[in-house]
Amino acid sequence: MLTSVSCTKCKNNLTADRFYKDSRSNRGVSSWCKACLREHRSQPAVRKRISANSSKRYHNNQAYRERAIAQATRRIERLREEKPGFREAQLEYQRGYHKDQKANNPAYTEKRKAKQREASKTADRKEKAAAQSRRFRKAHPEKGRALSRRWVQANPEAARAMKIRRRARKANAPGDICALDIKAVFERDGDQCLACGATEHLSIDHIVPLVKGGTNLRDNLQTLCRSCNSVKHDKTIDYRKHLGSRYRGVA
Repeated sequence: MLTSVSCTKCKNNLTADRFYKDSRSNRGVSSWCKACLREHRSQPAVRKRISANSSKRYHNNQAYRERAIAQATRRIERLREEKPGFREAQLEYQRGYHKDQKANNPAYTEKRKAKQREASKTADRKEKAAAQSRRFRKAHPEKGRALSRRWVQANPEAARAMKIRRRARKANAPGDICALDIKAVFERDGDQCLACGATEHLSIDHIVPLVKGGTNLRDNLQTLCRSCNSVKHDKTIDYRKHLGSRYRGVA
């Protein structure tokens, strides 16, 4: 058992507990002491490289991924035992921080949305996320339904966009819209039904229905309330040309 170890960076002789354990080393501990390693890893370039390498190993090495998950699980369990309420306090702090940034820092919100959009474009990431979601919902159906309801209530535009994209895929219609497109259409139409002028229970309607070859692009979208949308059904009517008139009186 080593009692004194020399750090190859700072050249100091220190006790073994001042070094990290390393099974690959002949002496059983790292060559640098903990203080030198922390100082080295705190450098932005080094921290970025370590993060990139860890992410690459996590996604490409199943054994490494399993070890990382097990290590994180043990850490969370240990924190729950040593510091009751730590996880809840941490989540509360994160929610408060994000809420404060969203309210006072528009650039923060735009940056997060841009990162999410960029990440969602990666097919492999989307496939893995979808598979993980399916596994969770199969193992915890009640929690899955509760999460879905909460998400729909918190993200009504995104929920509408998701339903519209699903319909468009079934009809093999070109175009893809997101929550930002729906919000833009509502704002363009004055946040009111173009047929009857209602401002509640609004929905997105395809001017040329998908079943008749319509596209899923913003130019083919208009704002109608649920009632007028249901009455219009699969007819091709552009209410933007009849702004303020009622559907039942429009040929």
